[in-house]
Amino acid sequence: MFTKCPACGSVTTFQYVCPNCYTDMRPAVSLQLSPDAQRALDEQAKAVANRPIAVVTQLPPVRTDRRPAWDIVIEITASLRNANAYGKDGTLDTVLADMRERDQVGRTRYGVPLTSANGRDCLVDAYQEALDFAAYLAAELDEDYWKDVYATSNPPNTPELSWRRKLVEDMLRDHLRVIVRLRAIINEIKRETARSHPKE
Repeated sequence: MFTKCPACGSVTTFQYVCPNCYTDMRPAVSLQLSPDAQRALDEQAKAVANRPIAVVTQLPPVRTDRRPAWDIVIEITASLRNANAYGKDGTLDTVLADMRERDQVGRTRYGVPLTSANGRDCLVDAYQEALDFAAYLAAELDEDYWKDVYATSNPPNTPELSWRRKLVEDMLRDHLRVIVRLRAIINEIKRETARSHPKE
């Protein structure tokens, strides 16, 4: 079974994402092709399996009977108090209140709580949010004191670096490593899927 991409018109064995333009093809029309065309598309599928995979825009989440993800995050965060970590200055309580607020913002925006099995790829969502997080930290650094040296792997540890500036810089560096790891996981999952299910 083959599908025709509604955006670029290419015909492929891939069902969900066009390997040429990375368009979501779930609404695409299935086609029957000749054996020669099928062989050609099989070769295309093998080549695409090792190509960098684009992260595509996802459909809105659907309601599920799973436990809301924010409930899980809030429970884990609240347990930090029991581990005698954080919270002594009220910061933990503020974070918990902020989490509840973000949960409500998401429910209002999408009409459903964030859960697993909601029709979206959670790793892709995390990756896209992580990209934004990095940009926000970089913008904060740029606000007053970004310099070319901060883009190096070994920034100088000088007295003029304030603790706040250094902390934000360290968070950005650590977070960029998270972004790269997330992308590697997404790529591997998508390649495995492409190799395991090249046809409908």
